[in-house]
Amino acid sequence: MLNELKKNLTIEMFTSILFIILGILMIISPNNFLIVMNYIVSIGIILFGIITVIFAYKYGLLFNRSNNIVLGILEILLGIILITHRESIALILPIVLSIWMLFEAIRNIDFSFRLKDFIGSTWVLMLILGIVELFAACYIGFVNPFASSSAITIFAGIMVIVYAIAYIVDIITIKSHIKDVEKFIDTIDKK
Repeated sequence: MLNELKKNLTIEMFTSILFIILGILMIISPNNFLIVMNYIVSIGIILFGIITVIFAYKYGLLFNRSNNIVLGILEILLGIILITHRESIALILPIVLSIWMLFEAIRNIDFSFRLKDFIGSTWVLMLILGIVELFAACYIGFVNPFASSSAITIFAGIMVIVYAIAYIVDIITIKSHIKDVEKFIDTIDKK
């Protein structure tokens, strides 16, 4: 079980790096990359959805199975919607990104509380990053989602980079405390 967790964390790390690259591309040339970004974001969201469902299925109690299955399915559906409605990406991308980031932020905040007894004070960093993700998601989606597509694309690129870096920090934190996470899993399995 521990090897599978390490493997899945590595996959999530790779996906987060792809999102950092995406964010950089969004900042460098927002107008030229809207269509390409549509496909990359769509595939990334679908991948995160699949990984979330896998995590929820394999590590149910650790990752709050029912919530994460719903989150994974929503991520997959959002990715499919983006692929099938690429002509309206400039209008819906900020809203879709904010909804996705909102769900992920809530999941990360929940996860930090679940691990607080097992990884010492580093759970606070995970909590703070989850809160930052939450504010970023709310800003993108609710402050002014229909501003010019270039400005939103640049800002969304910055927020995607922030989100991906926060997620990488979460993964590194989990990997650095993998033995403690294993104890936590064993404790849950015994219940």
